[in-house]
Amino acid sequence: TPAPAAAKVDLKAMLDKQLAAKESELRRKNEAKLKDLEKQVAAAKSTSPAGTKTVPAPAGTSAATSEPAAVPKPAAEPPPSVPAPQPEPAKVEEKAPAPEPKREPAPAPHVKAGELVAAGPGVAPPQLVSFPKPEYPPMARTLRVEGVAVVSVLVDENGQVQDVRMAEPIKQKAGLNEAAIAAARSAHYKPAMKDGVPVKMWTRLRIPFKL
Repeated sequence: TPAPAAAKVDLKAMLDKQLAAKESELRRKNEAKLKDLEKQVAAAKSTSPAGTKTVPAPAGTSAATSEPAAVPKPAAEPPPSVPAPQPEPAKVEEKAPAPEPKREPAPAPHVKAGELVAAGPGVAPPQLVSFPKPEYPPMARTLRVEGVAVVSVLVDENGQVQDVRMAEPIKQKAGLNEAAIAAARSAHYKPAMKDGVPVKMWTRLRIPFKL
């Protein structure tokens, strides 16, 4: 009958298929082993170039792969590529800054001791040290006149008053202005200073009159 013949054909096909699969798997294993051997041979050659050892092929290979495969020679390494010379960057010339012209300091004004100066920078005005109490004129006391007289005094380099001028007098004429001028002449000052030199200078002095 035809049925057994078909079964035999299918069984043979299955066996052929299994054998082909085993051969393919065996071939893959052999190829993997060959690759490992090639790597070992290449490593051995790189470490000991004087002599090489032939490694026997593993047992159990198929007829197609039973013969020892020729070990491929390692490809010659290409010579190291030499980088092309790059052009050097253009050098920027730095110009040194021009030296600044030296400025000579302005000569300090020469101040002589006793020279008359005005108020300004570098000038220390005279400072009052002592001032006698002015006498109250009898007429102003009788009339009970009070006020503040302001006088301008010229103090010399020794701190003495050289001149006195009335700057803001008391309006009522009762002798208070005259008493203020007389008292201002007896005042004593610390002289004014300029650049460390004692000088003459005008200053103001307020003289109050109060009963």
